[in-house]
Amino acid sequence: MEAERVNSIRTRLTLAFLGLAVVPLLIVGLILIGQTYQAQTQGAFLLQRETAARLSSQVQSFFQGQESQLRMLIQIGDLLHQQPDRQELIVSIFHSRQSGIDRLILLDAGGRTLVDHSRVNLHQDSSFPSRKDLELLLFPLSSGETLYSPIRIDALSGEPLMIMAVPIVVLETGKLEGMLVADVRLKAVWDLVASIRPGKKGESFIVDPENRIIAHSNPSVVLRETRFDQSIGDGIQLGQSGEKAVLVSQGIAVGIQHFRVFVESPVSEALALTMQTVRVMLIIVAVVLLLSGGLGTLMVRQIIRPIENIAAAARAINAGDLSCRVIIKSRDELGVLASAFNGMTAQLEALIRDLENRVAERTAKLAAANHELEAFSYTVSHDLRAPLRHINGYVDLLTSSCRTDLGERGLRYLGNIAFSARQMRELIDDLLSFSRVGRVKMRQEAVEMNLVLQEALAIAQEACVGRAVEWSIGKMPMVRGDSVLLRQVWVNLLENAVKFTQSKEFARIEVGCSEQEEGIVFFVADNGAGFDMEYADKLFEVFQRLHPDAEFEGTGIGLAIVRRIIERHGGRAWAEGELDRGAKFSFLLPMPKVDT
Repeated sequence: MEAERVNSIRTRLTLAFLGLAVVPLLIVGLILIGQTYQAQTQGAFLLQRETAARLSSQVQSFFQGQESQLRMLIQIGDLLHQQPDRQELIVSIFHSRQSGIDRLILLDAGGRTLVDHSRVNLHQDSSFPSRKDLELLLFPLSSGETLYSPIRIDALSGEPLMIMAVPIVVLETGKLEGMLVADVRLKAVWDLVASIRPGKKGESFIVDPENRIIAHSNPSVVLRETRFDQSIGDGIQLGQSGEKAVLVSQGIAVGIQHFRVFVESPVSEALALTMQTVRVMLIIVAVVLLLSGGLGTLMVRQIIRPIENIAAAARAINAGDLSCRVIIKSRDELGVLASAFNGMTAQLEALIRDLENRVAERTAKLAAANHELEAFSYTVSHDLRAPLRHINGYVDLLTSSCRTDLGERGLRYLGNIAFSARQMRELIDDLLSFSRVGRVKMRQEAVEMNLVLQEALAIAQEACVGRAVEWSIGKMPMVRGDSVLLRQVWVNLLENAVKFTQSKEFARIEVGCSEQEEGIVFFVADNGAGFDMEYADKLFEVFQRLHPDAEFEGTGIGLAIVRRIIERHGGRAWAEGELDRGAKFSFLLPMPKVDT
């Protein structure tokens, strides 16, 4: 029932309607979502590249500004040509106005310290270059370029620091006269990173060559000495925050130090428009699905209802109600179909009524014929048997009272008359039996074939007294049929086998069965006179005999009775044989149905 409901026209039309309404919308929605995703992704990358470029530019400007301030101090103050007190005063005034510089050291060409001014008098940062380190800085400064040291973290404040060493060179000769060393605090860079962020949830940070995060909008990330791989390229991937993000980076070169600015924005924020588009599209699809489902159901109902009416009428007609008609008022193709269906049903009803009248007429004629046949049987049974009884009576009377007067010839004639009368009586009895087999009502019941066979065998063995007969009887299965008629089949076949083996000194009769696809095959085989297979089809016809009366008695009706009984059981009978080599008579009965 479920399969019929799934495969019904109503279901298929409803699904087709929904598919036509929703599938194009889904295709358009997917295209729109794809284009929105692509456009917003490109926009997000563009925005973050601009943010990264702006941050990089401002960080670069910070370092350039610090370097410019130091060079301005060198050029305006003419530090190396001032008295020590004057040098100390100029450096002190300059340092007081530069909050981003922790320490200033002025060195001469030999690396000797001329001024060492610290914002904290008791400076304890052991990572600051030692005297030996400061002397070594003089050699790479011969090129006249500013030297930037790697970033280090202040042990007291936790802020990043960088050493800037600006050479003091004579312009005319290019000779190195000394250098100004500044320990620059990068808190301003932190402030820049914190102020330039993409969106509300985005983050900006700077990574040094050692993959350390030296500036982050969240200072705790720096204080934890968090690392991030500089080699990670742009794209949507796992960001520093640990979630999927749109990530963009840009390099910064500060002297010989190379840093990288990263800008990341969570996918949920960067692609918010795409997510919103997906949500809106899902809502639209749901609404369209509901609307199309409702409208589709109404339209399908209008289409399907007439078809269901026709199908219901067809089922009623199939059940036997030929008076059922389809009521459809529409004038479309379904209306034409319903009209044609009603016309066909009316014709079928008239045809069946005519057939029923013919069957009733034929049944009446058959009943009359059966009545005539019964009358004929009665006539044969009584009117024809009476003269035969009289003939036999007179033959017996003449034989007993006139034996001496009749002589040998007369007695022989009387014997012939008695024999012919007996044959006539047997023929009448067989004809009556054959006629009765076709008219008797069959009783369908479970038949124990072993029991039926034993009863028939007892009858057949009465004619074997004084003969050497070997019987081979197999085990028989249960069948369904009329036990009386099946007993008659066995009696006729067994008596036939006994009769046609009477000329054999040693007779052998075998009875058995086997199961086949069609049903159960039973057989009776003997080693008697046999027959020519050319005439096998005539054996089961009335009055057909293949042996002379003088050799084997009989009327030729027994096998015809066998075939008629088996055919009434829905089976068939056949014979196989060879002259003087015996015969095998078989019949097939349908396999009994198993009650469930």
